Amino acid sequence: MAEPARDHALVLRLRELGESDLLVDFFGRRIGRGTAIAKGARRSRKRFFGLLLVGHLLELELWPSKSGDLWRLEAAWLLENHQALRADWRRWLFGAPVLELLLRATASHDPHPAALDLALRALSACGQASDKKLLASRLLVFCLLLASELGYGLSLEHCVRCGRPVADEPGLALSPEGGLVCGQCPAGPRARPLAPGLRQGLRTALALPADKKDRLAFPLPLAREGLAFMHQYWAETIGADLGALTVAVDCLA
Repeated sequence: MAEPARDHALVLRLRELGESDLLVDFFGRRIGRGTAIAKGARRSRKRFFGLLLVGHLLELELWPSKSGDLWRLEAAWLLENHQALRADWRRWLFGAPVLELLLRATASHDPHPAALDLALRALSACGQASDKKLLASRLLVFCLLLASELGYGLSLEHCVRCGRPVADEPGLALSPEGGLVCGQCPAGPRARPLAPGLRQGLRTALALPADKKDRLAFPLPLAREGLAFMHQYWAETIGADLGALTVAVDCLA
């Protein structure tokens, strides 16, 4: 007989199904990205009331369904509502891409507990950020660290074209092919000139202990340039339109 699964999970997306049900896309610590059907969630005022909201961290009770890719959601308990994000549209604007990347960049049923931890820290940090510079910095750090966690990490020490070690030298560029292009190699039309200070900021973000990464603040022009590149990099890497990240980048223009 099938047994239920319990998991702590972020709600990534909600979709209506029929007249009364919801499809809940989530990212769980044990399961990874998954989808569950919540029967009667749209009609009942008792079952799941106030729980199934995008951005909520929930404890889920899930039962396997006949379809191996779909779960049945039987119960949920609120762990964190990220109210600080919901109370300020600017904070939500920079928190939404965190959920979007978990939805678009991760494989179904491929657990990455560290990715969930990165997302929770980023959402918490965005909820505490007081200005656009800090919001952009928090999102930039998340985009960078998630790439490393999922195996798409940027090469910031070696040229992605020729492989030689790269020092701070003229003509460096950032390429969506995977990182730095040295001044001796053709960067290609999709590469972006490396803004002064951006490489060091990204390297610092990778090197800092986990409890200090969220305190890193980039100057706004560097955060803007870094996010513009990460948007391009992620979109080309996973081949998906990233609407929430596009809006966040455009907000910095």
